[in-house]
Amino acid sequence: VAVAVAGGTVGATAAITWPVREDRAQVPMRDRMEAICEAAGDDAAILVPIDGILSLMMSVPVGVWCDVPSAGGLTTLEPADVAELAIAWAKEGRDLFVLSSSETPLMNELIPSGIVGDTTSLEPLYPTAIEPTITSRPDEIVVDGRLGKGPDGEITFHLYEIDQEAAEYYLAVSGPAGS
Repeated sequence: VAVAVAGGTVGATAAITWPVREDRAQVPMRDRMEAICEAAGDDAAILVPIDGILSLMMSVPVGVWCDVPSAGGLTTLEPADVAELAIAWAKEGRDLFVLSSSETPLMNELIPSGIVGDTTSLEPLYPTAIEPTITSRPDEIVVDGRLGKGPDGEITFHLYEIDQEAAEYYLAVSGPAGS
């Protein structure tokens, strides 16, 4: 009897989940991680400012995946803080990059500050998930709008290189962080 119950349970579960068996939510993110690593290079340090789920999902994994130092930024970060980080990392032989998926309050200040050098914008990514349903069996893979910030649920990653010379000039003109 136990074998029949177990077989029935496994069979029912397999039948219900069969249509969505190939979905892997993180597979598209792997491709973006590789693109981020390639764009940043081996001598990078990556800062992920607070902008919702990206900072929670990416600040540590991007560093591990790319084998570079990485951290999530605080909500109180200002351009002077980023400039100081860029200078400190330059002394260690690293270029500071800021990874963002949206126009965060920091990016709205950082870009006009003049310390952002080259910007790499990666192709949009449409994260997928099994359709959220409670009234019927899931039978399709859909764009996971919880992660994406674009109108169609997409995520577009932007990698901003911080120009060390511009950071030094910015601090000379505006003063250090907190002043």
